[in-house]
Amino acid sequence: MKQQNFHKIFVRVLDVILVLLAMLFVGKMMGSFNWRMEHDTPLLHYVAFMMDQHGAVPYRDIFETSMPLSFAFHYLIVTLFGYSDLAFRFVDVFFLLTLLTASYFFLMRFGKKVALVSCLLFGLVYYFHGQIMSLQRDYIGLLPIVFSLLSIPSDQQNNIEKKRFVLVGFLFGISFLIKPHLIIAMPLIIAALFATGDVHPIKHFKESKRYIFISGISFSIPIVVTLLWLYAHDALQPFLNLFINYLPLHSSLTGYHSAISGSERIIYLVNGTLNLGGYGLFFLLSLFAFYRIFTIEHLQKNKFISLMVLFLSTLLYAIYPTIAGKFWDYHYMPFAYFCSITAGLCFYNWPYLPDKTLQQYIGTWIVPFLFCAAVFISGLPFVSLVTLKRDIKFDHAATGTRDGRADEIAQWLSSRLKPEDKVQPLDWTGGSIHAMLLAKAPLATRFMYDYHFYHNVSNPFIKELRKTFMQELTAAVPKFIIQVDDTNKPWVTGIDTNKEFPELTVFLNTRYKVAFIGKGYKIFERN
Repeated sequence: MKQQNFHKIFVRVLDVILVLLAMLFVGKMMGSFNWRMEHDTPLLHYVAFMMDQHGAVPYRDIFETSMPLSFAFHYLIVTLFGYSDLAFRFVDVFFLLTLLTASYFFLMRFGKKVALVSCLLFGLVYYFHGQIMSLQRDYIGLLPIVFSLLSIPSDQQNNIEKKRFVLVGFLFGISFLIKPHLIIAMPLIIAALFATGDVHPIKHFKESKRYIFISGISFSIPIVVTLLWLYAHDALQPFLNLFINYLPLHSSLTGYHSAISGSERIIYLVNGTLNLGGYGLFFLLSLFAFYRIFTIEHLQKNKFISLMVLFLSTLLYAIYPTIAGKFWDYHYMPFAYFCSITAGLCFYNWPYLPDKTLQQYIGTWIVPFLFCAAVFISGLPFVSLVTLKRDIKFDHAATGTRDGRADEIAQWLSSRLKPEDKVQPLDWTGGSIHAMLLAKAPLATRFMYDYHFYHNVSNPFIKELRKTFMQELTAAVPKFIIQVDDTNKPWVTGIDTNKEFPELTVFLNTRYKVAFIGKGYKIFERN
């Protein structure tokens, strides 16, 4: 009887945790409808605007390093739902709920309550970062990966189904076209499919080779289709040129927009990797969850395989940001996802009370204590509540538009632009491109940003970029040029960088006058 009473208490503890997580998640989700686009999303939305309204083709008409499906995703949003912040919010909420639903169906093999805790925890982690994280590319690329997890059978399979390999290959092909290094878990999922079907890759070499070939073909289908589309629109050569010649230069920059090399870069990469994006507590909780599951029972085979996939995926995506070398928050979204859903596994088969010893009761209490401690020490509930209060008191003029800069510029442009006028930003994420999106102002050249021109300045490719930019700028002579100052946009520093662009300075001084000076920016008007 005493053990039954303890069991009821433990069950109620988990119910309380679930209710609190659910209430906070629903509150954050509802509050997020007041958010606006910020940081990277207005930039990709602007490319979609140029595609939709002006027939622009990425790479051919716009110099941008994002992968093709990132543009396609935003193009789909604007063509189906328009350009408003509210439409973007509905898409974001629908996307998150889809991802969490798929996650729930996969995690149900470990229990319904475990699945709910895991999904709610990741939902809160996602909202924890605010509107700056909304539909970032590393997060968008998660959805195909989560669906690929569903290909792992929950029950024992005597034969391997080909369609599972086809599905995994195709889904990772989609992820590749959003962020190439998202595919680091693809061999892991394929190995899991082999393991569930009792096919040893060495003993059954011919059969396994055929399945790997099938996965490779399905992986290549979305990539080949995309390359053919680029070729048909004269964008394949610019795409290859950008990724072969420019991307290595871009990748040499740190997350602080600094160019470093040698031992300094190695130290930077090691420190960035060990930092784990601030998810160290969740990672420790994940390790505790794996340890606990492996020690409390002998797992059924497919459940064991699924658990190993989650464990190894967590490790793989912990080093995923190191590949990019930037260590920005959204680079950690795949790692944050696997940390979150595995942290919820602490409650697998809980409460576990095989006998009446005091040690077992204490051991069972440790689970919710460690889970709650990790969540609260991370500041997740506190920050979520504070930001929820701010969302309710939403300041539409300032939030998400660089303290109102984007709205101010957009209002100024809208009252002066004529249909034939074009605008050139000298900016990156400082708000001018967002303003051009709001004002529906077309881009004068292929270049939305100007940071390309100030790093690796001695490199022939960068020199050619500068030359091309000045040729296009001279030919277009845009009506307005928006220049965001150094304190309001990222500026490259370090080896082989400078802030000088003499040809651009002469062009501005001779052909333009300052028409408006705002907080952190100037608008030049053609003479």
